[in-house]
Amino acid sequence: MKVVSVIGTRPQYIKFKPLHDTLLKCDRLKHVVIDTKQHYSYDVSLKLINDLKIKINYSLDTKNLNEIDFITNCTTSLFKIISEIKPSLIVTLGDTNTTFCTSLVANKLNIPLAHIEAGERSGTDKPEEINRQYCDSISKFHFCSAERHMSNVRNPIYTGDLEYELLNNINPTIEYQNFGFMTLHRQENMSIQKIKEYFNFISKLPNKVIFPIHHRTKMFIASNKIDLPSNLDVCDSMSYTAAVKAMSKCKFIITDSGGIQKCSPFFGKKCLVLRSEGDEWLETYSSGYSQRVGNLDDNYKWITSNDRIKRNTHFYCKKEKSPSLIIKDEINKL
Repeated sequence: MKVVSVIGTRPQYIKFKPLHDTLLKCDRLKHVVIDTKQHYSYDVSLKLINDLKIKINYSLDTKNLNEIDFITNCTTSLFKIISEIKPSLIVTLGDTNTTFCTSLVANKLNIPLAHIEAGERSGTDKPEEINRQYCDSISKFHFCSAERHMSNVRNPIYTGDLEYELLNNINPTIEYQNFGFMTLHRQENMSIQKIKEYFNFISKLPNKVIFPIHHRTKMFIASNKIDLPSNLDVCDSMSYTAAVKAMSKCKFIITDSGGIQKCSPFFGKKCLVLRSEGDEWLETYSSGYSQRVGNLDDNYKWITSNDRIKRNTHFYCKKEKSPSLIIKDEINKL
């Protein structure tokens, strides 16, 4: 049986890794991987693919395209390649434009679609929400990373989160050294007022903060001549291995990444979330792992206190059976 998986962004490469390895070991399946290169750059894509040792069978030529041209080019290319492969199933992840294009092609070719991270909802009208709802509406398999998401789709299957499986496989040593780890990349945060507010908050922290800077953020800061706080240690984009090591050793995390927020329970680190709305991982707040940026005095007291939160390596997955094995077994039923 032929199965095609389509990926194209940094979070998709990371979450896909355990499933990639599991399906490669399955003799019943011929697994074909297509990379759309949605976020292509050497630092963001190729370095990460090499670090994770993911075997790519097809790479699309979509570099440096604007959003509309990417969707047009990606959809056309996927339609041609997948028509030739004639798979029994297509697998997609998350809520990106790659997810949307893959869903559209699966629908037009009448090929069953499996959606990993099905049922996630942010309650906004942002493009990601539209992408995930369209994908869920036509998927045959709804693989949910959180139990709360299951009520949003038909015939849900709780798998747990693939990145938790990857992190448990890596099994990093956890320490609490005197520095923070920060990421910032969302378009909604590319505001002079917001970034100056965040940087002013950082400048008051007694800790050094490591900041692997995203290319979008780097360009925005440079073009608007925004000064960096002296305790912000800016570096180039990290490999996944290096980022996991940094989060394993830091005292706290500051981020606008839902993926990093979701993994904060695994590391047992407090996570200050730089988002004012739209959030898929509400359990991290109610369980005390995350706090949304808002009252900066309260945020400061919480994140600098020496109180540690209990680590939970299976916060978003089962101990009994890994997410990739659950997905593989469901695929094999075809």
